[in-house]
Amino acid sequence: FPNGTYLVSDSITWGTDGQTRPFMGVTMQGQSRDGTILKFPDNMAKAQVNGNRIAMFRTGVAPAQRFRNNIRNMTINTGRGNPYAVGAQFNASNYGTFQDVKIISEDGAGFAGLDMGFTNEIGPLLVKNLVVQGYDYGILTTNTINSQTFENITLTGQKKTAFHCLGQVVSIRNFTSVNSVPAMHLSGGSLAVVVDASFTFNGTTGADTANAIVNQNGAVLYVRNLATPGYASAINNQGGPKVGKIPTKQEPIAEWISHGPISLFESPATSLHLPVEETPDVPWDDMSQWANVISYGAIADDDIDDADAIQAAIDAGKSTVYFPWGTYKIGAEKTVEIRGNVRRLIGCQANIRKDLLSTNITPAFVMKDGAGLPPVVVIERLDGAAGARVAFWEMRASNRTMVIKNGTGKIDGYAGKIFVEDVASSDCYFKDCKVWARQFNIENSWMDSPTRSKIYNDNAEVWVLGLKTERHGSIVRTANGGKSEILGGFSYTTEDPKTFPMFVNELSSMSAVFAEVPGQGRYDTLIAESRH
Repeated sequence: FPNGTYLVSDSITWGTDGQTRPFMGVTMQGQSRDGTILKFPDNMAKAQVNGNRIAMFRTGVAPAQRFRNNIRNMTINTGRGNPYAVGAQFNASNYGTFQDVKIISEDGAGFAGLDMGFTNEIGPLLVKNLVVQGYDYGILTTNTINSQTFENITLTGQKKTAFHCLGQVVSIRNFTSVNSVPAMHLSGGSLAVVVDASFTFNGTTGADTANAIVNQNGAVLYVRNLATPGYASAINNQGGPKVGKIPTKQEPIAEWISHGPISLFESPATSLHLPVEETPDVPWDDMSQWANVISYGAIADDDIDDADAIQAAIDAGKSTVYFPWGTYKIGAEKTVEIRGNVRRLIGCQANIRKDLLSTNITPAFVMKDGAGLPPVVVIERLDGAAGARVAFWEMRASNRTMVIKNGTGKIDGYAGKIFVEDVASSDCYFKDCKVWARQFNIENSWMDSPTRSKIYNDNAEVWVLGLKTERHGSIVRTANGGKSEILGGFSYTTEDPKTFPMFVNELSSMSAVFAEVPGQGRYDTLIAESRH
């Protein structure tokens, strides 16, 4: 959507309820968040009937087949006089983003800004850089499957609750609420991780009884660095004693959990507090600096090796290399090096397939060191398909940073810094590097070796906000002095038997706030730890 205001009289959808495969694989993107505005007319007839909630966008009900839906860079305005309007009913599966969006009710009326409770099986997905103004609920989410990750959200002017969570597993970082109602309400089977949050009470009455967070009906809550200025108490936990209730001054809560931590050895009863770095980005280039891989000989969907053509596009001296929609092939013995002036690889969700030999384990792409190379390379909107145990994106550059976002592919790192954002992957190996991941979905399973796991941390630092997994096999193995911190995670445990522990910690450090929902049984062992 180029910048401008678009009048919208009904929900924008790309499928029909009851269909399995539609409602997937679509990106709606504006030219800019504040310049692209989609608006409902005032006093819209369809938004006047209770129970007939109408959303600007609606991306489909269960089952969890809503792969790679994205809404980005726009303002959703539901106008005035629309009490049952909804900004978006958003659903994505495995990976998908609701990012750089502002949702506004001009008079504060409306049911919800972002509604992710209209169906079940929503997620895993990433909501990032979201502002919601008005509505009964700023964000509404329900059900337990399949987890949702939030970062940089601001909710203001809600009438009932800013963030209402009834059963979902949510991981939240950098959350600002300015309201006269609770900033969060958790219930049912919810597990919520809230890190670096500021909840401000701005009501004219009720400050002496107001709770910033209401946590009830057995929900699990972990908070860290939470400020609640103006509220009488920070947390009303299960209707019992209030947490953070100070008569004269509200001090931030450094760290608190509703259920006591578990450790096999004597250890501090805290998370690791690994240093957190923001996902870097690089500026968008002028199109004159874009190299199209097709212009250098790559042909999509012909099942012929395109590795040399892709390498030629990378070596052309441009700063952005672009993959039009389609499937491109990298031969079994080929590896493409990310080098030269390139600082962004981007596709319209193009698929890159790595062919394999039975003895071949060469990666599809590898980033190495070199003099004068761009310090940061962003790889986005590319789906990498390869066989088991073959790295798709491999990092070997100690002085560079690799960012992988909004795509798929196995990631191995041996040096430098790696940022992962909204990625579906198979097992990953991290050695002697630093990793920050937001919304990381790993579904592979390993039963052939006790050392294999979905994430193998070998003397690395790995920080994850929102880790979702399926099937069996160890989820995280931390070894040889590594450090792993999982802030919010969800195992949809399927396939038996659960031979290996969920988490393994060998002469290393690890903390996790994690939930399990058994699809077929449970892990027999949650934690196995060895020291000396």
